[in-house]
Amino acid sequence: MDDDLIRQIRYSENFSEYAPFFDYEWVEGFLQRGDSAGVSRSTEQLVLMWKGASLVRSMSWLMINSISDTISNNAYLNEPLSIQIVTAMSEKITKQSNLGGIFLDGPTRAGLVREIKNVESEVRSNLEKCELRQDPAETWVKYLEIQDFGLAVWHAELGVFSQLYFAFENFLVQALEEKLGIEGVRADCLKRHMLEHFDEALFNRMWGDRPIAFARLVRHAITHNGAYITPKLEGYKDWLVLDDRGGISILPEQTETLYRDLIGRAEELVLRISELEANGVTPS
Repeated sequence: MDDDLIRQIRYSENFSEYAPFFDYEWVEGFLQRGDSAGVSRSTEQLVLMWKGASLVRSMSWLMINSISDTISNNAYLNEPLSIQIVTAMSEKITKQSNLGGIFLDGPTRAGLVREIKNVESEVRSNLEKCELRQDPAETWVKYLEIQDFGLAVWHAELGVFSQLYFAFENFLVQALEEKLGIEGVRADCLKRHMLEHFDEALFNRMWGDRPIAFARLVRHAITHNGAYITPKLEGYKDWLVLDDRGGISILPEQTETLYRDLIGRAEELVLRISELEANGVTPS
């Protein structure tokens, strides 16, 4: 594999940006509203897919946290070498009256041991004042020096971004099927089905707005064009993170922006579907 290509991959050096983004508080209310609107299966599937995407994105974050915690815990569980040395010295002198061929009488030996104990006490005191902890941000930077790790982080973010959008698109189709009894709804005929029951403004919110169109085209480029820019994405270069070959990288902030945007649109669709019930619309 071309190492130069891997080096062009973009990812965030801010470790905390790869933490899970799934909103557990929002989910509870959303599922309740979906159940009331008669689209519980669709909302549950959407939530499941989004939660899975969040977990996939956070695997690298979890790994780095775990490594840092293990190092930090071991620092406290295992006595530092400096203390082990001074402790061993005092014990050895106490047990032996001859050190390096030189005889030590009782008072001399006791004084030497006392001084070593004082050194041990000072070392322990200094260590207690220090925070013996491996900073996960430092661990993250070190791991990013490993090309395969950076490649995995990049690839996971591409997949998560794509999954967020695809799950939402699938939600649109499933919700119509579940609520209206329409079978075999496809994305290419979604507009016709939506305009039969909703206004064009809602359809544009769910399908035509720039953030939605951007996410759909990025997913298409990732899935069908090897994560390289497509002609249809030329108009979205202000939102794209590209290398000099036209390869796409997705930064964690882009993923979370998409997630928050899609949450609002999913909420809006469920609300409009619940209004159908109030207006006496039943499945066909």
